[in-house]
Amino acid sequence: MFGAVAGGAYRYFVDDPSEATLANYLRSSLDGMGVTLSCWAVQLLLRARCSSEWATTDGPLVVEIVVQSVVMAIVALRRWRR
Repeated sequence: MFGAVAGGAYRYFVDDPSEATLANYLRSSLDGMGVTLSCWAVQLLLRARCSSEWATTDGPLVVEIVVQSVVMAIVALRRWRR
């Protein structure tokens, strides 16, 4: 739901009012849901990988937060630009 609302809000606040059609709002809502689901999938993947042998969570919390933020930003930007 958050992704759909965020996509619609993005359409409302950023785009030209002449483009305010139901089809554009629906497309933006679907895009927002896609970005949200992509970020959620990355979060689940990182959580699963952090419990494996190649990545441990014994490091500083700041490093873990930075790595997760960078990976999610890359995924979100790649998804949003499609």
